[in-house]
Amino acid sequence: MPLPVAPPVQEVLVYGTALVSAGVALALGLRGEQRQCPTCAGLGGIRCIVCSGRGDTTPQGALTKEVCRACKGATIIKCRTCKGSGFDRGLR
Repeated sequence: MPLPVAPPVQEVLVYGTALVSAGVALALGLRGEQRQCPTCAGLGGIRCIVCSGRGDTTPQGALTKEVCRACKGATIIKCRTCKGSGFDRGLR
């Protein structure tokens, strides 16, 4: 009498992952639509207040350029309201 064959571990992992992913997608889809962050207008960041969005804090007339320490030259800083996601925590 032949012994029952167990499914390969890889198949179990693939099918299990697919089921979990489908469940998470379904649960997130039922939550509703996310709202755009009112602070950054959905951009995830706001213009740096230290350098006024220039990327440097070089005084006028200076010969060397000094990179802004707040935004590190990126000209924007992460929005504190949405933590950079661009979406408000509340849902419609």
